This record gives sequence, C-alpha cells and structure tokens, in this order.
Amino acid sequence: LDKIIIVPNYVDTDLFKPKDNKIKKYDILFVGRIVYQKNLISLLKALDNVNVNALIIGDGYFRDELISKFVHLKERITWEKCIPNNELPNIMNQSSLFVLPSYYEGHPKILLEAMSCAMAVLGANSPGIVELLKHGINGYLSNPDSDSISIAINKLISEPALRQSLGHSAREYALNNFSLEKVVKLEYELYKNIL
Repeated sequence: LDKIIIVPNYVDTDLFKPKDNKIKKYDILFVGRIVYQKNLISLLKALDNVNVNALIIGDGYFRDELISKFVHLKERITWEKCIPNNELPNIMNQSSLFVLPSYYEGHPKILLEAMSCAMAVLGANSPGIVELLKHGINGYLSNPDSDSISIAINKLISEPALRQSLGHSAREYALNNFSLEKVVKLEYELYKNIL
C-alpha cells in the first residue's frame, strides 16, 4: 500500500476565481448528478425549514421525482438541467453558499471549483468530502441528515463574516493544492520516481 500515490483532480484556478459580486442572486447552490448518492432529498427537506432560495443544477433519474415532491418550494428553488462548465464561475460568484450533502464522493471536482471561487462550502461529513474540508477553517461540515444541514445553512447564511473567512481560506487551499501547476508538479515527480 505504501506504493500507491494518488494524483488529485486539478482546478483551473484562473477560470474558477472570485469576482467582486456584492449582490448574490442565490443563497444556496448545488451542482451535480441528481441521484440517491448525492442526498438531494436531505438538502431539499432542509430548505423546507430555512427561508432561502436555491439554484440546483444537474440531471439524473431522481430529478423529476424530487421536483414534484418539493413542488411547494417552486418559488424558492430554480432547477437547471445543464450549464456549460465555463459559465459555472459566474454562477458560483452569484451564490452565497455551495452545498454538497452527498453520502460519499470520490474526489469531487465541483467542490474544489466552488472553493477556488472563494465560495463558502458546506459538505456532509462523508468519505471524499471530509478529506478536503477542515470544519470551520476552509469549509463547514454537517451530518447528512436534513436537520443538521438546516442548522448549518442557517448559521452560514446568517453570518456573512464567517462565509467570507471560509471562502478566503477555501481559495487559498485550492491554489496551494489543486492548481494545474501543483498537480502537474506532482505528476512530474511521480514519473521521475518511476523512471
């Protein structure tokens, strides 16, 4: 096992970067496949208890069922199927909080992209997320149940200074660990050691 080396996803930190958007269009942003693993049901139940608006971008077998189950939230939730990747930085900069409530992840590039945009990010304390987020430092962690997510969203939305601090640290973390330059250097060192 000591011979296994993992080269992480990289983020285009020049594309995914903070912009000075004082006005936020969305409180909550989720981007991902709409499947059971992503735990959208807990996020939507949480949104039922918190007076915020949300943009949910993604497609999957669970999408239509969730839209109809939470139709009473249609005034506060915008559903988009697909957004070109190069438009995501603008959307991230128009949103206050990125939420990834998944039960498990691999190495979620979308989370790194949100961090690179200096977004405050809230993730479930699940495999693949806890390895990236240090609670209260570069992100915020909660249990994956709707009550925990709801409490965390309430706290983060009501504390702009905390969001700003988390977002600043998230950007630094992305630059220091996942920029193309950093990941290429890791790959170069790996090949050098193999040869």
